[in-house]
Amino acid sequence: MESAKVCRQLQLANASDNFFSVAFASSDQHQVDQHFASASRFAVYGIGEKQLQLMKIIEMSELPSGHRQDNIEMRLDLLGECLAVYVVAVGDAVVRQLWERGIRPVRVAQGSSILALLGELQRELTRQSSPLRRQMSNRQTPTDENWQEY
Repeated sequence: MESAKVCRQLQLANASDNFFSVAFASSDQHQVDQHFASASRFAVYGIGEKQLQLMKIIEMSELPSGHRQDNIEMRLDLLGECLAVYVVAVGDAVVRQLWERGIRPVRVAQGSSILALLGELQRELTRQSSPLRRQMSNRQTPTDENWQEY
């Protein structure tokens, strides 16, 4: 069986270092509507205290996907700079692999608005004692105590 490959990847050249990256498994860049292992597209946004920026769109080929380890590894590598990835579903084994790479998997309801989720993250970032602010500064492995699921 053939594994999925990156078909296209759009990345903005002027991405700022003052952002932290968050990915969303989304077929349309408007809502979270895909499972991590079979996502055909990830939208990666940069979030700063006062601005949001679409930084990258990663589109997978239509080849078979699923829980094949090479497909999972490719997705993990592509999302390596992200602090979190929002998905409709993700398997337990993949959750452990994401945590090991310092990426927080966040399960949300099918059709959750990316714009609303970005707004919540941005509001969290403006809090002085925000665990998210510490995460961004330290790039430490997230723990249940210092993240809340949105």
